[in-house]
Amino acid sequence: MRVDLSLGEEEVLLRITDKAERIAAWLSPDDPWERSRIAGVLEELGDAVRRDQVQQQLARLGLAPSAEGGQ
Repeated sequence: MRVDLSLGEEEVLLRITDKAERIAAWLSPDDPWERSRIAGVLEELGDAVRRDQVQQQLARLGLAPSAEGGQ
């Protein structure tokens, strides 16, 4: 999945994903399994955004690994 977000939008998304447990509890207060599932998805989304930010920063610095797997 690819989403084109501005830097400000990424920051908002990270603020949301940083509160994954609280949001999951709010969305599904009576179902621990569903709460866990929601929190897990939000945490994975936050991790993906952070990885993408690191890759973008490395690319700006000319340090991104090549598609062949080397540097």
